Amino acid sequence: MLEIKVNSMAVAKDKVIKISPFKLRRVADVVRGKLLEDALAILQHLPHKGSEYLIKLITSAAANARNNDKVEGQLFVKCILINEGLKTLRFQPKARGRMDKLTKRYSQAFVEVDAVTR
Repeated sequence: MLEIKVNSMAVAKDKVIKISPFKLRRVADVVRGKLLEDALAILQHLPHKGSEYLIKLITSAAANARNNDKVEGQLFVKCILINEGLKTLRFQPKARGRMDKLTKRYSQAFVEVDAVTR
């Protein structure tokens, strides 16, 4: 008999996060591949600003899995992608009438959770 595996992963994404992707990737590397409860516990105790954004995204992806896809059982963080978003330019006055460019960076995040299979 042919066994068909049901695709049980759920996703959540945020396209405008006001933090540099370098700073957000540092936090995302800590929880990638962990169980959902463990990942949220780790993120709640991290002092980084990016942990707040990832807590919201991971809980949103878990809610999508449970409500939209009707996934039962334990979930784990399958994939977290952090990409560079838009950049805004600001200018700061410098010595002798010159200007210096400041680049404010934004991030895009993509979180995918899946059910634990044995």
